[in-house]
Parts: sequence; C-alpha cells; structure tokens
Amino acid sequence: MAKDKLQLYYKLYDLSRQQREEILTGTIDNVLDIIRQKSELVLELEEVDLEEEIRSHKDPQGTLIEMQNLLKRLTELEQENTELLKDMAPDLENKVKKIKQEYNNASDAYKKDDRNKSGGNNIDQRS
Repeated sequence: MAKDKLQLYYKLYDLSRQQREEILTGTIDNVLDIIRQKSELVLELEEVDLEEEIRSHKDPQGTLIEMQNLLKRLTELEQENTELLKDMAPDLENKVKKIKQEYNNASDAYKKDDRNKSGGNNIDQRS
C-alpha cells in the first residue's frame, strides 16, 4: 500500500524533472501541461492516508526512510524549478509585450483604413 503512494511520489518527481527540462528549453506550453499533471497527482496523493499505508507495509521503517529521501530531493528540485521560472518570467513578459504590440499595430492599420473615403459603404445605395 505505501509503495503505491511512494510510486505516486516518484511520478511527481519524474514530472518535476520533465518540467525542469522544459523550462530550460523554454517550452512554456509543455511546462504548463506538466504543472497541470502535477496538480492532479498532488490531489491524488492527498487522498491517501500515509500513516495507515506505512504501517501496513512489510518494512515500514525502510519505506519511511525512502519516502523522506525522495521528498527531500523533490523539494530541492521544486525550488530549482521555481527559481528557473522566476528567471524565465522577464523573457515571457517581453514576448507578451511583443505580441500585444504586434496586435496593436495590426489594429491600428485597420483603424487607419477609412471606409468613408473609399466609398465602400455606398455600394448598395440606389441613385
């Protein structure tokens, strides 16, 4: 039973490693997908009674030690990911500004197109 929860923590750790790789490559869509997967996994982990599972295991002490070590590594990895995301934030902000500017430039082009001067709105009028 505790092995099941332990396996879920290993999955969480693997997802955190994948997240780190995606952060380093700058693939934000993949990062967001991994964060979603991790959130679902955390909800699943919260439903399990850890104390009961550890007690039911053949080697509760060994399982507890393994879980503590894994959680320590997971915490360190999550801290690294958080720092990497903070470092990535200015780049993302600049990309968003650039997209907004391009959108505004396109919008301005349409605003400058004055249909009244072209006579385009008189096509259907009868003389």
